Amino acid sequence: MLELYQSYVVRQEGFLLFFYKNNRTLIFIAPFAAKRYEQLSEKTTVKFNLKPVFFQEKMTEESILATIRETSTMDKMEQQEGFEIIKGFIVFEGLDGAGTTTQSRLLYENLRRRNTRIVHTCEPTETFIGESIRRVLQEKEKVAPGTLAKLFAADRHNHLYHPQEGILSLVDRGETVICDRYLFSSLAYQSIDWDFSHVWDLNRAFPLPEHLVFLDVSPDEGQRRIYSRNNPREIYERMELQEEIRSNYYHAFTLFEAEPMEVHIFDASLPPDELELSIWKQLKLSDT
Repeated sequence: MLELYQSYVVRQEGFLLFFYKNNRTLIFIAPFAAKRYEQLSEKTTVKFNLKPVFFQEKMTEESILATIRETSTMDKMEQQEGFEIIKGFIVFEGLDGAGTTTQSRLLYENLRRRNTRIVHTCEPTETFIGESIRRVLQEKEKVAPGTLAKLFAADRHNHLYHPQEGILSLVDRGETVICDRYLFSSLAYQSIDWDFSHVWDLNRAFPLPEHLVFLDVSPDEGQRRIYSRNNPREIYERMELQEEIRSNYYHAFTLFEAEPMEVHIFDASLPPDELELSIWKQLKLSDT
């Protein structure tokens, strides 16, 4: 007997979609009385296990049976090799509530106490571009799809290349730079609202950090922490988006597998002090 896995409304057009675990098939049951089943075609995409899939053939008049063929825009994109790596640049990433701000600041303080020349920064930045981004995130401004991704890319460009305060200028002067979020956040978050390939095109020319620290937390735990803050919610801080964002992160990481950037993944459900020690040991910064 087929085990029902999940059901969705497809594209809000009234199609009920059932997933079955054991034979990895799905059935579209369309409201044929309204003669709308012809809207389904080989170009129709839906999500299975948070990845886009396509159905391939019609089986009966009453329903449409599709064989799962997992793929995504990211899978179709060629890995781009030869990214510039910025030595002394450390980036923290994770879901909302993962603790990127807390842990990046703890590492900053730890290194500063050891007289390391160190700078802590974040994205969005404190510039006028970053302020525009925060207004959108806090739903104080509405923008068209893709605009937020472009604002982040502009903010990131200035963050990197500003002649006095840019990341490249800082590392050239011998500073270690720790950044709370970077281009990986754009790939994970802005691709929720806009096609991943467009977000990728905006960010593919940016250099990579020497170390990427990904704090992996379950969406449930992340949401629990967000609610405990009593701060205004931002547009992506919704439970129904967090699992997709998490999946986007892991897909994005595959684009950089050929690069010498060191990716460190940590269990962010650990107590903060334990996580801090784990990050310190893994990054091997004791001799910095």
